[in-house]
Amino acid sequence: MEREMELRGHITRMEQEESEIRERMTAVESHVKSAHRRIDSLERLTHSVHEMVYELKYMREDVNQIREELNTLRSKPAKRMELVITALISSIVTGLVSILLKVG
Repeated sequence: MEREMELRGHITRMEQEESEIRERMTAVESHVKSAHRRIDSLERLTHSVHEMVYELKYMREDVNQIREELNTLRSKPAKRMELVITALISSIVTGLVSILLKVG
């Protein structure tokens, strides 16, 4: 009888340990699922960052191209002004030379 009581006590302890192990496994499974969700979220975030870097690279190239075109447009009025001044000086010099040739 004593042996039977000892076995029942041992079985009860084993059942309690089994119950504790099941609770721990359930908690571990929950933590693992949570970790997987966070990893998935980080992978999506990483993918988004890579896309942003790709877009920024091409945006930078576009900005550089726009800057070059703007500089070209800014320099055109200066070139035109130089041509006008050159034409005026040429006209004045031609006129003066004509006058000198007629007078002389």
